[in-house]
Amino acid sequence: MLSQVSGFSKYHFHRVFSAYIGLTLIKFIHMSRLKRASFRLVFKAEIKIIDIAFEARFESYEAFSSAFKREFGQSPSEFRKSPKWLNWHDKTDTLTIRLTKVTDKKWMWKLLTLANKKLQH
Repeated sequence: MLSQVSGFSKYHFHRVFSAYIGLTLIKFIHMSRLKRASFRLVFKAEIKIIDIAFEARFESYEAFSSAFKREFGQSPSEFRKSPKWLNWHDKTDTLTIRLTKVTDKKWMWKLLTLANKKLQH
């Protein structure tokens, strides 16, 4: 869908996206979902971890837990109890810096905004 909005072929869109962001589109979406889930883990303690996993589009708690631990070095329950923000920041800051680099490219920023809206649904 994003390639259609950009007017590029799927292949070319993925090449351009990776060149600007430094991540594949799949990895970008994956990290965006984990980043949002991490906020929910810490600041929405009333929500069950399994529900956060499903909101982040993971098919099971195990898949979510494995991905979360691989990226942030803590399980979701460990992160909820005592988040290691430095590990988290190291991973998510690069995502933010990469997005900041493309803000001058209006068409890419529009696509990223559209992607984020799709992620939230």
